[in-house]
Amino acid sequence: MNIKEKLQNLFSKKEYYEDRKIVFWIDDNKDFKEEFENIELEGVNKIILHKNNFFTIKYLLEIEKPNENFLIYVDADLDLESKENWLIDIYLYSEKFFADKISIIMDELNISFNLRNFVFENKTFFNNKNRVEKLKKIKSEFSSQEELYIAMLCVLSGLDYMDFEESLKRIFIEELNEENKIFENIKKFSNEKDFWEIIKNHFGYDGRKDLKQLLYAFFITDLSKQLSEDYLINFNNHIFSKKANNIIVFINHWRNSINKNEYKELSEKISKELGLKELLEKKEYSFEEIIESETFAFFDEFIIKKIIDFIKSGILDFDKYINIIEKRRTKFWYDNFKEEYEGLYYYLKMYEFMNKTTFAFDNLKEGVENYKKSYYLMDLYYRKFYLNYNRKLDSILRDITKDVERFNNEYNSKLNEIWDEKLSDLNGKWEIEDVKHQQYLFSKYIPIDKKTVIIFSDALRYEIGIELSRKLNSSLSGKANIEPMLSVLPSITSLGMAVLMPNVNKNGIRNNIKIKENSSDRNSFYVMVNNKYVSSFEDRRKLLEEKEDIVVFKYKDFLKLSKDEKRERVKGKKYILIYHNTVDEVGDNAKSEDEVFEACERAINELYDLVKNIKNNLNISNIIITADHGFIYQVSDLEKLDTLEKLNINSVVTNRRFILSKDDVKEKYVHKFSLSYIDNPGYFVYIPKGNLRFKIQGGGSKYVHGGATPQEIIIPLISYTRSRYSEKPHNVKIELLNSERKITNNEWKLRFFQNEPVSDKVLPSTYKIYFEDKNHNVISEKIEIIADIKNSDNSKRIIERNIRIRSNTASKTIAYLIVENIETQSQEMRREFEIDIAFPDEF
Repeated sequence: MNIKEKLQNLFSKKEYYEDRKIVFWIDDNKDFKEEFENIELEGVNKIILHKNNFFTIKYLLEIEKPNENFLIYVDADLDLESKENWLIDIYLYSEKFFADKISIIMDELNISFNLRNFVFENKTFFNNKNRVEKLKKIKSEFSSQEELYIAMLCVLSGLDYMDFEESLKRIFIEELNEENKIFENIKKFSNEKDFWEIIKNHFGYDGRKDLKQLLYAFFITDLSKQLSEDYLINFNNHIFSKKANNIIVFINHWRNSINKNEYKELSEKISKELGLKELLEKKEYSFEEIIESETFAFFDEFIIKKIIDFIKSGILDFDKYINIIEKRRTKFWYDNFKEEYEGLYYYLKMYEFMNKTTFAFDNLKEGVENYKKSYYLMDLYYRKFYLNYNRKLDSILRDITKDVERFNNEYNSKLNEIWDEKLSDLNGKWEIEDVKHQQYLFSKYIPIDKKTVIIFSDALRYEIGIELSRKLNSSLSGKANIEPMLSVLPSITSLGMAVLMPNVNKNGIRNNIKIKENSSDRNSFYVMVNNKYVSSFEDRRKLLEEKEDIVVFKYKDFLKLSKDEKRERVKGKKYILIYHNTVDEVGDNAKSEDEVFEACERAINELYDLVKNIKNNLNISNIIITADHGFIYQVSDLEKLDTLEKLNINSVVTNRRFILSKDDVKEKYVHKFSLSYIDNPGYFVYIPKGNLRFKIQGGGSKYVHGGATPQEIIIPLISYTRSRYSEKPHNVKIELLNSERKITNNEWKLRFFQNEPVSDKVLPSTYKIYFEDKNHNVISEKIEIIADIKNSDNSKRIIERNIRIRSNTASKTIAYLIVENIETQSQEMRREFEIDIAFPDEF
């Protein structure tokens, strides 16, 4: 709208009591005098007011032309509100029109007239057309100085929407660069005092007007609410109590934003500049004093080191330490220290296990049952510790690896001592009553009347199967059951995979399995089934698929098939066999054996995805997962005491964990078993006791199998079934227990009840919780709650957390408690509260 149109619009809008319109055109800089002279408005008289014609104009307006419209241009710097002004009464009730640049901009941006001086003081900002256009996009009108200045800050910080918190965050993040260009532009294109005034109004900061000092104040004030100020005496000048909650909420929102990495960088920078870590690590803290601290990363270092130091000093309060780790999961820096915390957790579980476990059983049946119930946990803890340690080798976990190895050696020594004793009781016959045996998989453990997928995963030992079955139960509808099953001896792939084959003997009720010597290689032997070689996958596949109701796949080949191709290939088949090899492929290679625990983790995910793939693509409700053998692996290098000289016998095969021979002799430190149990009575397998290895040339001695330790011969038999009635996994929910819905303090305690204990089908939930106003503006911290309590006692499933509300939240207003489920990405609760804080600003 041009000047003429604006004037026409002004004269056309008359109130009901107005017979005419008088408008004073104020042009302080005399930029538009020529425009005034050239403009013509129908029905409007024009006249120029100067210092010598006040009375003349008054006479003209009131006597000569009392009913006509007038546009009066003020030609000089006149004090129109002076009592000596003959026109003061007319001026006061008349319209004012400003046609200078500032007025045009104010009109264009719908800025209230009372902000004219503010706009003038910041005219450098408004002289740029690009900035004005951006301001126009942010908001359509401005009625307060604070509102307008925040919009200006947003423009200067590169935002295209109104968000003071975000603009201030961007200003702070620029401090990571050599030059803070955003703040330089604020000082260059706006009045810097307005910036500091708004900081004072919002956050109570009245310290040095320096951006670095402001950052220090924000971070140290945040820390002061997590840690006693007695520890922060050296930093008192950086702590601001008034409106501290606003600072805390701001920092909390930053930690919960997409700019969390920049927060981490800045916190590290500030910590170094202030020497915080060096000063605070000299203090003596209780766990309770620092458990909530999350402003700086070094508190997590303090906590982890303190737990390790306490344990080494003999203070074995395992429940307390585990509870501390669980509490830290909801803190900001947990992900940075996840490997340390989880490694420490499994270290604690190992320590606790060795302190509380008794190794005793009367026979191997009981031994297998004990391993199934609890002994396997030690192998799982050991694997999980090193899985985390290997992902961050330079962490503090290095200090406890010797303890971990000591625990593992002690565990294996105690378990194997009694295990070896009971193995000797078998008198060379590999048969344990009432325990499932691998060679009977198809004849006894797989239903003959149902279409079944059988997955053979090489070296999937029992404790890995436990983790897999839990993952299947917690993530898929259907039910996964796991039982222990014994592998054959020696516990190796060629023999294990052979006995796991379904019966394909056309002339008998079971396969005829024979061992054949490999004259060219004393490190291996051939296995024949029904007079056909089956040591390789291709040999097995060829023989198995001679039966029309069997189809065989390699895991990777199966995944490559489309849904239609899968369905076509399994049509009319009774058994679908899938061979998976991730663990053994990595472990059986000297160059990669140290990566075997990572391979175990990968195998669990691959097998889970495979079951899910079968479930989604094939109409098959029965899936079996098992293995050919397990394995033992130790991280530390072998010592001389861990090895055994080769036996002085004629060997068919010599392996680190067994010798296959036709000689029937008695030897010390080994177990001898006849292979007559698989119809090879002429062969004997000699197995070192415990974890001992035979001395042979070549690398790859940490990862081994072939022997008879529980880890090598107890394998999982997982049966996964599903039906339309199968229970589906669901996330646990929380319920608000607070009956009082009026918030009377800036810090408020929330109480929640976890509605059921976590189990196989009831999954943990992580919730983000905060308050927002009616316009969906967040007015509190965002806190996190992990609902994962397994206790069936209702009184033990109450979760309490404090939450801080912004200091300047207006009293007697309505707010809403929001509970968001992070896993399901859904809002599960919105409860109305009244804010009624008597003194919203802290002092």
